[in-house]
Amino acid sequence: MRRLRVVEAKPGNRLGQSVMAEDGRVLLPAGAELTEVYLRSLSAYGIETIYVIDPPAATDQPMPLVSPETRHDLVGEMRRAMDELSVSYAESGHGIQLPRLPLKTAGMKRAVDRVVSEVLANPKAVVTLHELRQADEYTMLHSIEVCILTTLLGSVVGMGRSELAGLSLAALLHDIGKMAIPRAILNKPGRHDQEETAVMQRHTSLGWTILRSQAGLSEELALVALQHHERFGGGGYPLGLCRERIHQYARLCTVTDVYDAMTADRVYRKGFPPAEALATMTGSMKEAFDPQLLSCFVECVAPYPTGTPVELTDGRRGIVSGIDQARLDRPRVRVLQDRWGRPLDPPYELDLAEEPCLGVVREGTGLTGQSLADLPI
Repeated sequence: MRRLRVVEAKPGNRLGQSVMAEDGRVLLPAGAELTEVYLRSLSAYGIETIYVIDPPAATDQPMPLVSPETRHDLVGEMRRAMDELSVSYAESGHGIQLPRLPLKTAGMKRAVDRVVSEVLANPKAVVTLHELRQADEYTMLHSIEVCILTTLLGSVVGMGRSELAGLSLAALLHDIGKMAIPRAILNKPGRHDQEETAVMQRHTSLGWTILRSQAGLSEELALVALQHHERFGGGGYPLGLCRERIHQYARLCTVTDVYDAMTADRVYRKGFPPAEALATMTGSMKEAFDPQLLSCFVECVAPYPTGTPVELTDGRRGIVSGIDQARLDRPRVRVLQDRWGRPLDPPYELDLAEEPCLGVVREGTGLTGQSLADLPI
């Protein structure tokens, strides 16, 4: 199985992963044979990337962290909440209006409880699948991914079920303040100017205000909304907190929030490969994160997910066909081309864990060509 752009797919390819709509519906199931009509429909629907089954590049079947049914429930509950709240917000200009309606969280709590159950049922879960989404549905689907990733990270650092349920809901609602940001600013396909940036940054304090006003929600949820853009080494917003002055839930959410923001496709740019995002988070951006939490996160995310096209240091190219949880940075590669670009028939398997002199140079599809330092987080 490999990941490729819809424009690169051909009739006859079979889907390796179901294509989901933004509301959680299955548009095309895994295993479906693609046709010209299907490919045109996917493009028209805004789907840019898919997984296809490629027999010469056969790979292990990557497993999602949570089931499609649980993800569907999360999406449905989050969409209901956003639709209910949206009637209370100003939709144009720079006007900001707080909700007049209560936030209904009973369904969300049931959904995140399923997330917790599924994460705890697989204590050695690893992020081996790059989740696909529509670039123009970023805000809501980002919240879903951050919820799932933060729950996983919380389990890795030893949180119990009750605490994980609170953390999971807090992560799901961490960006709820963006509902009060004018759509023209929130969905702007490009960089924000200074004034727009100031408005965008208000989503943290707005989230705090919204969640603090809701009956039956703990203070931790509001603190995550308020503090998830604080930085462990200082310099974040809105209060410029650092180190343990930032709530642990917010420190957990910061790691997963930044990772998902970097790897997700956006309307105005392509997402960065997981390996590149992780290298930057542990390099030039490392002061932003609690080092212990960042280390735990790196240990449960595959830099080269199954199905990733890669080029090796000696010039050979192939597809990541499997991952050893003990050596996430040394995947198995199904080699498809020799160092001169000539197709191999038959291809063969290469385990980088047994090849200390070999490594991955880059994803075979090429890097984005954009500067990670310029990425707004």
